[in-house]
Formats: sequence, structure tokens, C-alpha cells
Amino acid sequence: MTEDELGELREEIGRVTVEMAKLFVRRAQISSDIGRAKKGLGMGITDESREEQLRGAVLGACRKEFGGSAGDPAPQEAAVSRFLNFLLDESTTIQSQHRGDGKGRPTHLSVFQAAKRLEEEEGRQIIHMEVGEPDYMPPDSVATALSESYGRGHIRYEGPRGVPALLDALAEYGSKRFGASIGPGNIAVTPGGRFAVFAAMSSLLGPGDEVITVEPAWPAYRDCAAHAGARVRAVQASLEGGWMPSIQDIQDAVGPSTKMVILNYPNNPTGAVLRPDIMDGIMEVASDRGIYVLGDEIYSEYVRGSKPWRSVASYGYQNAIAVQSFSKSHAMTGLRIGYAVADGHVIDGIASLLSLCMTSVPAPVQRAALSAVGQDVSGNARTISERLDVIASEARKMGMEYAEPEGAMYLFARVGTDGARLAERLLSEHGVAVAPGSGFGENYRDYIRISAAREDANRLIEGMNRLKSMLGGGHT
Repeated sequence: MTEDELGELREEIGRVTVEMAKLFVRRAQISSDIGRAKKGLGMGITDESREEQLRGAVLGACRKEFGGSAGDPAPQEAAVSRFLNFLLDESTTIQSQHRGDGKGRPTHLSVFQAAKRLEEEEGRQIIHMEVGEPDYMPPDSVATALSESYGRGHIRYEGPRGVPALLDALAEYGSKRFGASIGPGNIAVTPGGRFAVFAAMSSLLGPGDEVITVEPAWPAYRDCAAHAGARVRAVQASLEGGWMPSIQDIQDAVGPSTKMVILNYPNNPTGAVLRPDIMDGIMEVASDRGIYVLGDEIYSEYVRGSKPWRSVASYGYQNAIAVQSFSKSHAMTGLRIGYAVADGHVIDGIASLLSLCMTSVPAPVQRAALSAVGQDVSGNARTISERLDVIASEARKMGMEYAEPEGAMYLFARVGTDGARLAERLLSEHGVAVAPGSGFGENYRDYIRISAAREDANRLIEGMNRLKSMLGGGHT
């Protein structure tokens, strides 16, 4: 190629870039108009069915231009898909700015914060049925380990992966519990399971990548994906289907820029435990495409009865990441300690982010966790199971629609009205805090999540009675 030919190419790419910039500005103006129209019509910002139509049209045009198919995509498809995801994210941002209310969708945390304000500023007595924070105490060994840390000099910097003794203990425990070969190099200790999720997504995802979630889902998955510049494609589960996702739906959602699938079982908010055949099918889909599988398994100690549960770590898949935490299982929420189990290349990325952000989890907290590894916490699970039975019994009397929770700490019920407005009124007028279903997905606005974690049976019954009185005694 001559210098003149190179110059012509540069001129051409400049013209194309200018045209793209003009089209981008025009697209932003249209997106702003759409945002105003949606607000006027009372519609949400995201419309995933419309996004799927657009995605199909764009990829179809790409295949027509460059060849390829859904099963054998052309090399250009991944780049085109990432570019489309950037445009969709930009549309979401623009439409959010032009709604004018400045508020995101209400979540369990926003309700919890509002409840705490009522307690602190007005002296109200609130029945907390919104958050998954256990009201029982950690094992006694945790208090002993914390108090002894100072005297033993365990107050210094540690490596970003974690204290060696804790890594060894977690590797041994995980190998037995998950039926996998896990070594200390497969563990990274994090400040809570939340940071493990964030660190894994931040270190593995980039702008334009896609993440598949199964909704209803913990809202932080979308937030973490957005922080990484990735786009979420949600597969919808339903009450009628027992909250089980369809393998076919997940397979259909996988596109040329799909990088990760997130599985949260036992599930928050539904309490569903994934059937083994569905779990196997999802892992097969992921391994066929080399997609990361992030298993948020922090409620695994709360599987009810003999329901089978399997960790993503048990498959021996090099792109699987299992997230565990001491917060729920050992009631150590405020100590902020969890961990990730994954292949060394994933752990390296998480450790780099830990080193950058905070050096390491505080040494006394890690020693406390070390004292708790392998301790019998089955009593905690029995407590939550008994409370869930209480909530379910009261919900049945009220005619609520729900599926019996198979694990976790929650009952997710359809209430026949806007769950966010119900939660707001229930808190302000009756002193009961519940989580609105819309926080777990746009399609669940007529649901609420009721937590069994923070109140005893009598308080739960009182809270359900107040809910019943507000709803007029029942549902149809």
C-alpha cells in the first residue's frame, strides 16, 4: 500500500466517523423524545422486547452484509453487538435524565433506609420484613477471635487474597462441601459477598459485553454490570413456572457479545432452588460458548429439607465463579467478609481490584471468619425455615399467590396491586417494612418480598396482620 492509498483510507474513515457522530446526536435527540413520551404514558424506561427486536434487526443486517448465522456468527458480529449495547445504554441514560423525577426504582435497601429514618428521627417502632439481615448472633468463637486479634498482633496488612490460614481452611472446606478440587490459589477473601460479585464482574466484563441474569433478581447485578459498561439481558422466570428459568430461553439470550451468566440459588427474592437438570443444562450452554458462570450462592446454608442444591464450583469448569459469604450463614453481616472460589486467572483479577481498593480485608475480621469455618450453623437454617412457615401460613390465609420457598430467607408474593406503593403506605401508615417487587425486575411490580430474617414469629404475625388490614382482608 502506498502513502497516497493510506491517505485515502484515512479520509474515508474520517468521513464515516463524522457521519456516525451526526447520526449519534440525532439518535440521542430521538431517545430524549421517547423518554418524555414514556413518562407521560406511565411506562418504564427499559423495554426488553423492543430491544430484542432491534438486536435481531441489527444482527440480521450484519449477517446479510458479512455472512454467518446465529450458530456460526461472522467475526464482525461481536463488535456490532457491543456497539449496539453501547447505544442501548446511552438511550437508558438519556431517558432516565429526562424523566424529571430523579428517582430510581425503589428497592429493599431504599425501604430499609426509610425505615431507619423513621426509627431514628421519629422514634417509630418498625417491624422489619424488608432486608435479609439475621437478628441472631454469630458463633461465640467469632467474639473470641476478634478480642484475641489485638493481643496476638493480628492487626497488620495482609495480602490481597487473604490470610494464608483462612485460604487453606476455605479450600479444604470448599473441596468437601462442593465436591471439587479447590486449593488456596482458587480463593480470594473479599469484604462481603457483594464485593466478590462486583470484583468478578468488574475484572471480567467490559463496555458492550452482555450479562444474562434470571429475574426476579437481586438489583445489584444490574448495577455492577452498568459500572463495568456491560448490558444485562434478563431471562424471565414466573410464579406459574415455579420460578424455574427455561434452558431454551437462556440459550436464545446468548449472543455474540455474551460474556457471563449469573445464577443466584437459593434465589433472592423467590427462595427457589434450581433443579439439577436445569443447572446441568445451563452449565452445558455456558461451557459450549466459553461463557463465565457467576454463582451467587450466599444462601446455600439455607436450603430447606432435602432439596438438592449444587454449586457451580462442583462442575470443574474453569470459567465458573462461586461466591460465598459469612454474612447470612454465620450472621456476620456487619463484619463484611465473603469469598470467591474460581480458577486462578479469575482470582488474579479479583485480587488486583482488592489490592487497588483496600489492600485486604481487615486481619481481625479474617481471623474471626477462620474461627467460624466449618462450625455447625444448622440452627440458623432451622430458625429461618420455621419463620418462613409462619409467613407462608399467614399469606395463605390472606389468599396471596406465591410458591413455597425452597431456600433463602424470603417469601415472594403477588399482591394484586403496585408493590412499591403498597410498601410505601405500609411503612408510613402501619410501621411495617417490606421490599417492593419492582426492585427485582420491571415485570414484578405487583409483588412484594417478605423477609424472615430480622423478626421473631410473633412480630412476623403482627406484621402480616397489619398487611392484611391494609389490603382489606384478602385477595381475589
